[in-house]
Amino acid sequence: MKKITRTPSPPSCLGSQPSGQEWGVFAQTNGACHQKVGESLISEQHFLCCYCESAVPSTQDGHIEHMKPRSTYPDAKYEYSNLAYSCNTKEHCGHHKSNNYDAAKFTDPHSSTYDSKIFMYLSNGKVSPNGGNSQYMIKLLNLRDDFKLCGRRKTHWITLDNILKGFPNKAEGYRFIEDSYLKPENGKLKPHYSVTCAFIGRREEKPL
Repeated sequence: MKKITRTPSPPSCLGSQPSGQEWGVFAQTNGACHQKVGESLISEQHFLCCYCESAVPSTQDGHIEHMKPRSTYPDAKYEYSNLAYSCNTKEHCGHHKSNNYDAAKFTDPHSSTYDSKIFMYLSNGKVSPNGGNSQYMIKLLNLRDDFKLCGRRKTHWITLDNILKGFPNKAEGYRFIEDSYLKPENGKLKPHYSVTCAFIGRREEKPL
């Protein structure tokens, strides 16, 4: 779960929404603002799901996620700081999380104190807890046991390994992977950023 840096200029139209307005009404009657919010979120996430880091090429490929559920935190419904963009897969991430939320255990990837090293990404596609509240987050979002997600991460690891094997000089291979997979191109990152970091043994995420 990659650390996410908030944009300093979120859409101002979100703050003008009536606090008692249902989110569904907002989406239907103020589609332009809803679209702007979604575009802002996926842009600051470099077009990756906020949780699993799968590709979210456009707002049609995911949904606005309320980290604090609307049902139990209605006052945070229109707070940009409570929003992220999640993939649409029902087996993991935002849809799987649904209204489950423990404020004492939930780890916000936007937090200034968030450390992505609490998750350990493995060559078999699995992710293991490595401190903090990672065990809770892995279970909450089903980041470990979804067969398809683990398969995509494993395939990504194999792809990186095959790329590296094509370089007689391993240092050059790692530099190529870093330049090709860890730097945004036209604002977009390639999927499974954290798997790539684990593959090349990075201990810190460099600012983008």
